[in-house]
Amino acid sequence: MQKDYRIRREKLNLRKINNQIAALEDGIRLEVESNRAQLISAISSMKIQSENLELANNVAKTTKVKYEQGVGSNTELLDAETSLKEAQYNYYNALYNALIAKISLDKALGNFKY
Repeated sequence: MQKDYRIRREKLNLRKINNQIAALEDGIRLEVESNRAQLISAISSMKIQSENLELANNVAKTTKVKYEQGVGSNTELLDAETSLKEAQYNYYNALYNALIAKISLDKALGNFKY
């Protein structure tokens, strides 16, 4: 009877270990897919912010030329420069987020070397 009991207990332990392995594999897969989605989103945001930065740069240049020719106002120039600084900040923040997402994905994939 003890032998049968031990065999059943060990089979149960083996099943428990297999369930834990499956749960770990599912968790890893979920983490990788989540990090991949975050990276795709961060890259998309970075592209949008890059376009916004280019537009703000063009507006600031145009506004500066208008101001120098006496057609634009000082307030208009300050607003354009403020928008340019904000666009620069947003781009660098998006770039930072993309780098963090890339590092997180590499870590989840096991590609991150210390």
